[in-house]
Amino acid sequence: MTRRAESTLAKKFLTDPNQWLGRDYFFRQASKELLATPKSAKLAEKYELSDNIFYYKSRLSEQYPIVSADLDIDVFFDNTDIRSVIPVVQSYSQVFYAYLILVHDTIRPHSGVELTLREVSKIMHVINNPRRIINKVRQDCTHCR
Repeated sequence: MTRRAESTLAKKFLTDPNQWLGRDYFFRQASKELLATPKSAKLAEKYELSDNIFYYKSRLSEQYPIVSADLDIDVFFDNTDIRSVIPVVQSYSQVFYAYLILVHDTIRPHSGVELTLREVSKIMHVINNPRRIINKVRQDCTHCR
């Protein structure tokens, strides 16, 4: 599959009116890949399995939302992007790669590794060194060289 095809599929994935059904399908596939790994017993301890999807629970909970009362700035832009429970995906998963290509080509065009990882982390928690894959995509990109 080419990068353009991956990006087109990922774009459809985000704009489809039934995107929640689509997201759950893709995250179930990614969780099946996680269960197939030899370390799946450790994953069950670390992450919560709900509806056949592994979820990562962050330290920031929805019970205690982030407020900007004590900040010295007027607007806290990232406040809407922080989610406390997100699906877990491996870095060599096709789900991660498809979304990575969409982020790299469309959402944050040709940005650096950290900015790209931050954008991906808004949707999924990627394990097994995602920076390596992002760096490889940037090295293979003719625009980023």
